[in-house]
Amino acid sequence: MSWTITLPITKPLSLNDREHWAVKAKRTREVREHVAHVARAAGIPQLNRPRATLHYSPRDKRRRDVENLVPTSKVAVDGLVQAGVLADDDAAHFTPTMPVLEPPNGQRGRLWIVVEAVCPRCKTEGAVDAEFCMVTCWTCHGEGWT
Repeated sequence: MSWTITLPITKPLSLNDREHWAVKAKRTREVREHVAHVARAAGIPQLNRPRATLHYSPRDKRRRDVENLVPTSKVAVDGLVQAGVLADDDAAHFTPTMPVLEPPNGQRGRLWIVVEAVCPRCKTEGAVDAEFCMVTCWTCHGEGWT
């Protein structure tokens, strides 16, 4: 099971940004609160070790360093914690992923985060919780599994 949340910004937060701390704090708060609001409105339940992957489709074909998208990903994950989708954003509650750079869209930049429920044992997609996984995940719960 997965959910997609479109971010309210067209330019990602970057490790290379050199803006005033108040401007940066405002952009950070805007993204975090937007993700929290949309996650609550979508009814995303609390998940055990989900994957949350940031996707960025820039407006043009300039070279980009995908690692500069990590601050935007971090803020979006903080929004998921704020919404109660994650108990915390530490390694025990969340499976981190690298952001994905999508092909340019020729218009404004677009950022979105895909939250995927996964089986905490085998990483099979679709497992919202352990009971659901026991029914659907043959990899973990086939014959001989204890």
